[in-house]
Amino acid sequence: MFESTSQESGSADGAGGARRTTPDDAARHAGSGVAETHGHHGRRGQTTLDFAVGVSLFLIVFISVFIFVPGTLQPFAEGGQEEIVSANRVADSLSESVLGDPATPHVLNTTCTVTFFKGNTTKGCAFGGGDVSERIGVNDRQFANVRIVNSSNSKDVLCWNPGGAGKFEEGDPDCDPGEIRMEAGGNPPQASGTAVQARRIVQIRETNATLIVELW
Repeated sequence: MFESTSQESGSADGAGGARRTTPDDAARHAGSGVAETHGHHGRRGQTTLDFAVGVSLFLIVFISVFIFVPGTLQPFAEGGQEEIVSANRVADSLSESVLGDPATPHVLNTTCTVTFFKGNTTKGCAFGGGDVSERIGVNDRQFANVRIVNSSNSKDVLCWNPGGAGKFEEGDPDCDPGEIRMEAGGNPPQASGTAVQARRIVQIRETNATLIVELW
């Protein structure tokens, strides 16, 4: 009697073991699977957000570099690397020593500056004769234009008026009779990208101006 009861109890336990896969248990597992699926989708959404943020940062950096790099070429206009270096060298040389005194860079000597643009030579000035390419020290195959313009308008080339106390003033393309136009060299090409410029702010006879060296 007792043995029979014990076996039935064991059978019940066995049945209980089988009941671990009952519909209620399956539902619990299904619910667990749903929760895991939701968790998986949540991780996938986070990955997409990270990707979007990364791409946005990359585009911001790329655009910033694209905008900033051309600015590093100033005060040069576009042109070949060799011409940019040459224009920079010539502009520094003219503004810091050749047309003035190394002790006072960017302050031009009136006599040397006027003589330079007249195409002459004079004692005490650090340039020789010849055309403008020879005077600024570039090779024969390099075309050059050097001019001093109004600091607020690069199209207004200054003219030297030797009469009276002498002064520099804005001039028309030919200046007035008896005045000396502060420009030497050929006419720069009009096509964009075919010439390179270097600019330096200078002072001559208490007049603020811009020295432009253009090579092509």
